Amino acid sequence: MAVTQTAQACDLVIFGAKGDLARRKLLPSLYQLEKAGQIHPDTRILGCRARRLGQGRLY
Repeated sequence: MAVTQTAQACDLVIFGAKGDLARRKLLPSLYQLEKAGQIHPDTRILGCRARRLGQGRLY
């Protein structure tokens, strides 16, 4: 018997969204899931960019 699951809406945050891993692996995979209808229409995907901070800017 095949079991089907319905995706639930969620918020997905990708830290380092401009990085190599996101560009080569995560974003293409998310695109394929969306194309296949496996991501809930109300799901939000947010990308955050990592920025280097100097020692004085940490506090």
